[in-house]
Amino acid sequence: MKRLVLIAFLIFPFTLKAQKDHVFKLEEAKDCLRKDTIRHLNLSPKRGDDSPPLTELPKWVLECKNLETLSLSGTDIFRMPRKLKRLKKLRKIEHMNNYWHGQIKYNKDSSRAIGYKKIAREDPIVFWFPKMKRLKMLYLNSNGLTEVPRGVKRMKNLEWLDLSENLFTEFPSVLRKNKKLHALSFYKNKMTLENDEFPQMKSLKKLFLNGNGIKTLPESVSNLKTLKVLNLAENDLTDVPDMFDEFDSLENIILYKNRLTSIPDCIYSIESLEELDIYYNLLTEIPPEISKLQNLKVLYVANNRIQSLPKELEELTKLEKLYVYNNKLVEFGVDLRKFQNLKVVHAHRNYFSEFPESVFELPKLKDLNLSQNDIESFPDKKEFQSSDLQILYLHKNGFSEDFKESDSGKKMRKEWEKKGVSVRL
Repeated sequence: MKRLVLIAFLIFPFTLKAQKDHVFKLEEAKDCLRKDTIRHLNLSPKRGDDSPPLTELPKWVLECKNLETLSLSGTDIFRMPRKLKRLKKLRKIEHMNNYWHGQIKYNKDSSRAIGYKKIAREDPIVFWFPKMKRLKMLYLNSNGLTEVPRGVKRMKNLEWLDLSENLFTEFPSVLRKNKKLHALSFYKNKMTLENDEFPQMKSLKKLFLNGNGIKTLPESVSNLKTLKVLNLAENDLTDVPDMFDEFDSLENIILYKNRLTSIPDCIYSIESLEELDIYYNLLTEIPPEISKLQNLKVLYVANNRIQSLPKELEELTKLEKLYVYNNKLVEFGVDLRKFQNLKVVHAHRNYFSEFPESVFELPKLKDLNLSQNDIESFPDKKEFQSSDLQILYLHKNGFSEDFKESDSGKKMRKEWEKKGVSVRL
């Protein structure tokens, strides 16, 4: 009996946590006698459900006084009842993917989907929210929105607003009313920012403008001095104006998939920068000025046309991850031993002819990928100093097949795998 009591005592906290984390679906929640136990509620229709979507919020939802998150995605509940603001613990609302309707075509001989066609709604969606002072997170992506819904500006404690995959053409200045907003996403809209004026948003930490048609940034971006993350990926930028001198907190700038032929000069003035992502551009070199980024921890310059790395790169002693794959490098050209904090090195799909032996002396190395180069031999009697090595990819090199079948290669592979290393030769 004592043992049963002890077991019950031990598992009770985990059972309680499971109850708190449980997400109630429509039917389950409707039949629940204790509505006050519902913390997470998902009223979205089940996949494959052909019944008409909900058009009004069920009245019993207002009995869920401890409700924290509410998902209405895929429903036609666009006007929220005023009484919703009485749910004082409600912190997050998801209302996504309502703009597009799709029809999956199936192969007659199997259930495999062979096509998907998107069909937009004929009438625009018009949201209305009551004055919800306590709401912190609002997800409204994929709703065909062209302006911020009524009621959003009155959400005084709103911290995260996701307006991704809508139809915004300009930055909505009304968001200046949301003084506590710290994360804002306009991923995949129709914004060019050509004539836009960014208001001062002193709490904003993360801004996602990726996947738009942006060709240049307005000077008013300098009003967003508190930013920590600025995502400008998948746009049409050929340069970035000089505007970051007073950005003391910017840690991560993402310029992935633009049309940059060089790293913008203004980047070197961002002393706080920890991550720089310039994947998939048209870079041919990394200038010596890269050494000014003394706090840089992650450098993404893969999928460019870079032929060499500058010696000044060695001054970035805090660097932890280096991604230089799919370029035109014939060697690193820098002494990797200078990077005592380096954990990840991805240099595959280049033109290395010799194995860079300095990688053996990286004490924190976890992930090394030198595959798909022209390396002719693997150094004999060399061991990695790092005890943290987890991934080692050396396949598709000049030495790979012979080394893999050799006695020494088999022995080394066995030793690596015994240490838990994932190996490809």
